[in-house]
Amino acid sequence: MTSEAYELQVLLELRQGEREQAEAVFAEAVAGLERVRQRVREAQRVWESREAKRRQGAQDFDARARQKGLALGELQTMDRYLEGLRYQCSEAQEELARVQEEERVAQRQVHAAQRAMQGAISALKAVESHHETWQDEQKTRARRRAEMQMDEIATRLWREQQP
Repeated sequence: MTSEAYELQVLLELRQGEREQAEAVFAEAVAGLERVRQRVREAQRVWESREAKRRQGAQDFDARARQKGLALGELQTMDRYLEGLRYQCSEAQEELARVQEEERVAQRQVHAAQRAMQGAISALKAVESHHETWQDEQKTRARRRAEMQMDEIATRLWREQQP
């Protein structure tokens, strides 16, 4: 093998670095998506809890109203309480919608990072393929040089043995 340097070595190293960087970005995007999904699950749990509390409050109010007549003060108090529960439920629902939108954005980022990683891998494979072809060519050249040298030696020895 010759000591010729691969002309595209810098490009090969650059492509390897790009692939590593793209893999790191993809891994971070996936981790970010998982963090957002955890927040979605938590927001979903909070909303479901508040919705259940609101429904239970409405059922309790209806049951008390059927059992006995409620005074105007009690009616207003329960109405304000239920309004507060509806407000909390609405806030939780808005937070859930906001976090779900974050999840969609994170998913798009993961897909973009995945495409970038695939592009970096393809670019690296192209340079690696070229490098392998170059190495094969170098081996072939070295073999041919060795064969030519052997032929020259054989020819010289043959001539030396001739009278």
